[in-house]
Amino acid sequence: MEKKQPGAMIMAVGGVLMAVGAVLTWLSFKIDPTELAAAFKDKTGVDVTGVAGFPRSETRSFAGTRGWEGKLALVAGVVVLAIAIAALVGAVKGSIVAWLAFAGAAAGMIGAVYVLSTKSGKVSSQVSGLKTSLAPTLSKLGISSTALDHLFKVTTGIGVYVVLGGGVVAIVGGLMVMRKDAAPVMDAATQMVSAPATGSGLGTPTPPVSPGVPPVSPPISTPPTPPATPEPPAPMGDGGGSVPS
Repeated sequence: MEKKQPGAMIMAVGGVLMAVGAVLTWLSFKIDPTELAAAFKDKTGVDVTGVAGFPRSETRSFAGTRGWEGKLALVAGVVVLAIAIAALVGAVKGSIVAWLAFAGAAAGMIGAVYVLSTKSGKVSSQVSGLKTSLAPTLSKLGISSTALDHLFKVTTGIGVYVVLGGGVVAIVGGLMVMRKDAAPVMDAATQMVSAPATGSGLGTPTPPVSPGVPPVSPPISTPPTPPATPEPPAPMGDGGGSVPS
């Protein structure tokens, strides 16, 4: 097993959190007819809490795996955990580990975000429909439909937030793996850029020579011309000769 892989270890923690969060409580529904029963008793004088068919106070909790959102989070957590283990043993290397972690974390978080963003709208529509259907009957008894406002109460369970936290942890681990994978390449590039130029053996780099331009040779000095030797005077005639007039 390879050592010093904190990114893969963090990914494994994120996968475990997502898988555990998927089986925890995601939503809790509480039925509380206290306000409705009190309003009915105030108007009619009849206590309907013991009447058959009248809703009783009750709380129901639902795990994430009861719906497709939690099942998706469970599968995504298991996949992220498997990828992290494969990275730890060296079976998978490189940035592919990070991208698989991103995909798994995103898939699991989509289900959790969907539940958070839609549960209030669904409950509001159900309560609104119930109030609309019961409004004529309640108005005949002089009971306002606002008595139904607290009949149903929905709360978000801890499992949704555990899945979201696990997805964030898995993404952080994937970023660490990607950064570690890119570090050797960056170091090699930095060394190539900062490497000193090698000289001709004397420690001084040889200046580059422009192509097509011949090297300039030093001028050749011409030796000085020696002075001309004067010609000797013409010989004079002997004693028997005549001197020119």
